[in-house]
Formats: sequence, C-alpha cells, structure tokens
Amino acid sequence: MLGELTFHHLGILVADLDAARERYAVSLGVDAWESRVVSGPAVWRDRPIMIEDVRIAFGRFGSSLVELVEPGERPWTGREILDQRGEGLFSIGYEVDDLPACLHRAVAAGCLVEQLRPDARNPRRAYLDAGSGLLIELIPGGAGQNGW
Repeated sequence: MLGELTFHHLGILVADLDAARERYAVSLGVDAWESRVVSGPAVWRDRPIMIEDVRIAFGRFGSSLVELVEPGERPWTGREILDQRGEGLFSIGYEVDDLPACLHRAVAAGCLVEQLRPDARNPRRAYLDAGSGLLIELIPGGAGQNGW
C-alpha cells in the first residue's frame, strides 16, 4: 500500500520527558538520549496550527530507536492522544524515499492524514491513521535520527 518502508523508530507519548528518560533508560537499556524542543507550523486534520514546546528525546535500544514525546499544551495529534489514552506507544515511524508519493498512495488506500509538518505542500513528517489506533509516522529517508 505505502511502498517501500524502512523501520525508523517507536514513538511513545509521555507526560514528563525527564522522568520518562530515566524510566526508559532502565527498562530499555538506553544509555544516552538526544533531546530537543520542537516548535513550528503543522497541518492537523486539514487545519493550520502551531506546535509549541514539544519536547522530544531519541535513544537507541539495540538496533532500534525509541522517540519519547512530551506534547506540550497546544492541540495537535500527540496532545490529543495523551489526553484521551494516557502515556504509551502511539506511533511506528518509517523512513520513505518519496514522502509525497507515499502520502498519495496512503490516502488512495483509505488512510486518513492526521497531521503534516510543516505543511501539505512541503511535508517533512506525516502521521497517518489507518484505523488501528496506532499511527503510522512517515519521515523522509536520510532524515537522520530524529526527522523533526
């Protein structure tokens, strides 16, 4: 359906990034985290929004990556899911070679585009809802560790 996908990371929503880094360092054996604060434009359910003060941390466990996301206070996909379901796994991230083409195929197959970043004309990150409750996160191939 989506073409060639390469697993990139597991996305976990957390209420407190600092506490979650400590907890997941022990439970997953992550030695080091790369953290940053993300802000900027996005399109959420076809409406332009601003994402502000989203704190993220990437860490390696085995040959995989985990992304911890503290969603900040403004409405967007992560904030809504944390409010509705609480902390936990919310997305599986994949690298794709051609993000716009992959989005087109996904929509044609019935996936809903939950969120794009920064906008629909130049997407660098996308969350798709295929109806399972777990989002598919797409990032361009070669985006590096954190794709944000």
